Amino acid sequence: LTIRSQDGDIAAANPPPFASLAIGGRLSAGRLAGGALAVGAGLVVPSHNLLRAESIDPGTPQFIRYQSQPDAFAAILAASWTAPGGALSLGVGVQTLLDLAGDLAFDLDIVGGRLQRREVTVDVGPAPSPVVGLLWRPASAANMRFGAAWRGASGLDYDLPLGLDLGPPLAFELRLRGTALYEPHRLALGAAWDLPTGVGGPWTLAVQVDWAQWSRAPDPAPTLSANLGGELLEGLGLGRGLDVRGRPANAGLRQRDTATPRAGAQWRPT
Repeated sequence: LTIRSQDGDIAAANPPPFASLAIGGRLSAGRLAGGALAVGAGLVVPSHNLLRAESIDPGTPQFIRYQSQPDAFAAILAASWTAPGGALSLGVGVQTLLDLAGDLAFDLDIVGGRLQRREVTVDVGPAPSPVVGLLWRPASAANMRFGAAWRGASGLDYDLPLGLDLGPPLAFELRLRGTALYEPHRLALGAAWDLPTGVGGPWTLAVQVDWAQWSRAPDPAPTLSANLGGELLEGLGLGRGLDVRGRPANAGLRQRDTATPRAGAQWRPT
């Protein structure tokens, strides 16, 4: 895919190929308040990259919603409760991605021509997002089911500072921040109808509407800041004048919330 502009053709950053393995399980956990309790867990393991995060400059055409999203390891823990009689079921869970933070520090002795200190620290921590679901089976229409599900926003936040100390005269710090693998808040509403056998069953018809809050998506490009300091620059009054502060350009994204309708049918052989 190539985008043509007044400045010439711009090659787009096409999403890479991907494949992943999803495994999970469910286990009954007794009863609570007269209802059935169950717990479950799942893993999504990409086959190409355990984790791939891309932050592409907004000037490059890209598929921001699909770029590197599939190449992300995710763990899911959940629990469900079904009320006595089975008319109502409630589920809660947590989906976990990762946050990446680090620190790179180097002290350089200019006179001696050697590095006095070389330190690299990388911290990878969990970034959980909640998931809540509700299923209602009305007693007056046993062949109907209504459901709702909400999943909180998630993403990989990274913060990578690089410090270079050249001694008292001069020090330099470069910091790279951003969010990748962003997924917005999502709300899904749906209904399913099991057709009676005499009507043409065993068929199940289902409809669903998914809402996604893309209007709050962060800038996909990294934010870059550079800080120059030290006795030499401070003495010349240039300590703040040479600093660089990059700011996210969220206003240029112009993303909007989306609503996606879905419909499907399922036939069960007897």
